[in-house]
Amino acid sequence: MKNNNNGVLPMEKTDWMRTGVKQEGASLMTPLGLIEGDVLNLVESKGRVALKDIVQELTWPEAMVMMSAGALIREGLVQAKRHHRFIYLEEAKK
Repeated sequence: MKNNNNGVLPMEKTDWMRTGVKQEGASLMTPLGLIEGDVLNLVESKGRVALKDIVQELTWPEAMVMMSAGALIREGLVQAKRHHRFIYLEEAKK
């Protein structure tokens, strides 16, 4: 589940630029998609997971993990529930 590159995008720029929209400068779309996939895999494999544990387990930057979690919630793939001081992600009810 962890990427082994200390939070650096796990592919060359030429690889991910081919898959994204052509534009000047870097795009967040592909990195966020990769992180969304890591978050979703973690939630699907563990069930209910605290957001703080997701941030600690994945080596991506915390802000990127949070953005990815928000995107998954908006897409309806996971749901967030608050319990005491923690926010948990779990698979969305179908």
